[in-house]
Amino acid sequence: NATSIFVSWEVPILNDLNGILVNYSINYSGIEIDTVPRVIYLSNPNLTNQSITLIDLEEYTTYSINVSSYTKVGKGPDAILTHRTNQDVPTDIPTSFSANAISPNIINTTWEPPTAYHLGGVITSYTLTYTGRERHSELKTKILIVLNGSIYITPALTDLQEDTHYLISVRANTSVGAGPWTNLTVHTPEDVPSSSVRNLTTSTEGLNATSIFVSWEVPILNDLNGVLVNYSISYFGIEIDTDLRVIYLSNPNGNTTYTIIKLQEYTTYSISIAAYTEVGKGPDAFITQRTNQDVPSSIPTFLQATPLSPTILSITWEYPIFINQNGIITLYTLTYQGIERDTRLRTVTLPQTNLSLTCHNLDSLDEYTTYNITLSASTSVGAGPLTSLTVTTDEHIPSSAPNNLTTSALNSTSILVSWDAPNMTHWNGILLSYTLYYYGQELDTTLRTVEIQIQGSNHSNQEYTIGELQEYTHYHVIVNSVTSIGSGSAANSTVRTLQAAPSATPTLLQTSALSPYILWV
Repeated sequence: NATSIFVSWEVPILNDLNGILVNYSINYSGIEIDTVPRVIYLSNPNLTNQSITLIDLEEYTTYSINVSSYTKVGKGPDAILTHRTNQDVPTDIPTSFSANAISPNIINTTWEPPTAYHLGGVITSYTLTYTGRERHSELKTKILIVLNGSIYITPALTDLQEDTHYLISVRANTSVGAGPWTNLTVHTPEDVPSSSVRNLTTSTEGLNATSIFVSWEVPILNDLNGVLVNYSISYFGIEIDTDLRVIYLSNPNGNTTYTIIKLQEYTTYSISIAAYTEVGKGPDAFITQRTNQDVPSSIPTFLQATPLSPTILSITWEYPIFINQNGIITLYTLTYQGIERDTRLRTVTLPQTNLSLTCHNLDSLDEYTTYNITLSASTSVGAGPLTSLTVTTDEHIPSSAPNNLTTSALNSTSILVSWDAPNMTHWNGILLSYTLYYYGQELDTTLRTVEIQIQGSNHSNQEYTIGELQEYTHYHVIVNSVTSIGSGSAANSTVRTLQAAPSATPTLLQTSALSPYILWV
């Protein structure tokens, strides 16, 4: 055990005995403590190995041990060794134990190790326990490790209850076990409430999109640490409406609900409630709650329409301003209607399955037509205000031929061509000119082209006289209308110029005196 040392030895070399061995002496004394020398004599020695167990020693103490052999003549030289006893538990309490409450929640504790005679070994740690008496708090334990003789964790007690008597105990430990306890009682002063209100809940059920209902219960009575005088309700928006606002409620014992109003729609609010005593404010209880959704209060932004072709428009936009979305945008409603033609109102609903969807192509439109386009964003509650624009699709070639194309021969070398413009709905742009093509079928077959510019806004009763034609010849006449994109469908007509007197003499082929006729062509 920790108070014994087993010592063994062999007899001296036989030739060195120099006589008859009569006894041994064992001298021993502690080096650090228990320093008074003690001697034990062993008679009747023999020539075999010898041993003895030294008892009643001090725990964990180094002893100097000398063993000598004797003949009748006297003592021989000493054999010397040192040995430390085993460790044991401390046999006494830590000394100079004191505790001081430096705040309502902290007690500083100090002590010294047990006296050297009662250490029992190397102090490896201290066990510190404490518990509040009035509030039946749980027993808490701290293990304070000792390194190089010093405690590397401060023995301060924290997170304590205010206005409470604490029973504090400490004991020293070696590697073998723990020593006896020493204890004392310390009282912490009063303070602000040490716990928050309980069961803090919020709700928006049945409320509009700008209100939150809040309810709670008073703190645990033992944690009030004084007389409850009021509550504070603090709140601010996390995404928007971020200014902190505070409301104070008196008569706290009978008032544990409140409806916060004038909030931002579909916004997450951080809400905290604290109880107050005369000393001050206790800890906050926190909760977050999002207000209900509402319809958007502003239009989609940056609505634009870009022609991709004469019959396709690309519509792009951005979300409504964030603070005015008032919820999750679930769909956009797009309407479009031609003003001059294609006047049927059409509606496209665009669900927001893809949150980045802010574009749509309108196809199968009429060429060079002005459309009125509206767009609104919707949440699950309903649609917000409309934004609109007008846009004209690109020009295209006319989609029908000029109307009422007629041709008539004025004489043998001229014809008059007349026509009307295509129906306006088929212009597909601004008519700039007409292209007239003509060629002779039997003679004068070269295709000739005439570009006829349109003067002013008169597109009807167009006429053109083609001259220098071949007499009595069929001419094919073609007319089409032209926009900036190109020529449209053509109208066709065929007419013959009038007859005329031959323009050359007969050609004399032959004559004969024997024949009563002349042959010519």
